[in-house]
Formats: sequence, structure tokens, C-alpha cells
Amino acid sequence: MQRNPFVEFVCGGGAAMCAVTFTNPLDMARTRLQLQGELGLRGDCKTYRNVWHCLYSVAKQEGLRGLQKGLVSGGLYQVTSLTEFLHYMSLIVACHAPHC
Repeated sequence: MQRNPFVEFVCGGGAAMCAVTFTNPLDMARTRLQLQGELGLRGDCKTYRNVWHCLYSVAKQEGLRGLQKGLVSGGLYQVTSLTEFLHYMSLIVACHAPHC
């Protein structure tokens, strides 16, 4: 059975975007927790007790849009990784062709 790089690219892209969509709220919470110490020095700080409190507070105050802040940049990062993967798979298929 011959491998199709385009099909693998689409499947990998779909999996990567699903992963980014589900892990992005945790990444957003991690960033806010890291920055609250930095912002506390300037006086404008929202205090989060832990990750769950941060997620709850953001969901309550900003909704789903607040939980998914940064999703576009995470998606763009995945696109660049997928482009590298597509080139790699194209080389693998080309090297396994009968003329090599």
C-alpha cells in the first residue's frame, strides 16, 4: 500500500489543531499565573490561587473567548510544523519510488 503524504498531512493537521484547541486553555492559565507575579510588582494584578481558579475566573469573566486567547498563534505554530512534516513525507515517498 502506497503512502499518500497529503492524506497524512491532513490527518496530522486535524490532530494538531484538536490538540491545540483542547490544551490552549491550560497554556493560557499557565501564562497568566506566570505573569501575575510580574504584574503584581506594578500594582495591576489579578490574583489566581491555582490553575483551576484561573480557568474558572477567566471562564466566568471573559467566557469561551477568554479561555481560547492565543489560539491563533498556537495554530500558526502547528501550521509551520506541519509544513516541515509534509516536506519530510514527500522526501520519504520520493526515495522509496522505483527509480531511486
